[in-house]
Amino acid sequence: MKKNIDELLNDYIDYQLSADEIEEIKNLLSNDQQVVSRLKALRTVHQSLQQIETSPAPVGFTERLMEKLHLAPATYKQKKNYFFFGVVGFFGLMIVGILVAVILSLDWNLGNLNLSTYVDQAKSGIAKSGSETLSVFKNKTVLMISSSMVLLLLILAYFGFESHKSWKKKINSFSH
Repeated sequence: MKKNIDELLNDYIDYQLSADEIEEIKNLLSNDQQVVSRLKALRTVHQSLQQIETSPAPVGFTERLMEKLHLAPATYKQKKNYFFFGVVGFFGLMIVGILVAVILSLDWNLGNLNLSTYVDQAKSGIAKSGSETLSVFKNKTVLMISSSMVLLLLILAYFGFESHKSWKKKINSFSH
């Protein structure tokens, strides 16, 4: 038997069985009382479904719906979130400032490698170009607050990208 009992019984009710399958159902009905009660239940459901009133969809409903679905992605793609880019840019500048402050505050005594002259030249170049701006990051409180903000940004970015990926999967599941 290729089909399960419920499928065979439903096909029996709908008169969609071959002669061999009808004989098989008759044998099952004569030998198994559970199959008989199952057939009665399925006939009751079938009759109930036949009695349900349906109303037709408005004229042109499918075309209008498909048109709106077709236009929806194009509308969404035109929107840009400048706030997000502003926040990311701000925190990016904070990261660069913290890195520069850390570079300036480290003692680069590297002993035998003779890199200290190059590091000193880089430090003096950075100090000349932005010493006023970088002086803000020499304060330990500002450094801790900005470090905390950068950590918070990284956490928020992770969850934002994960949320975006799950949203994109949901959108793609509707289009396929």
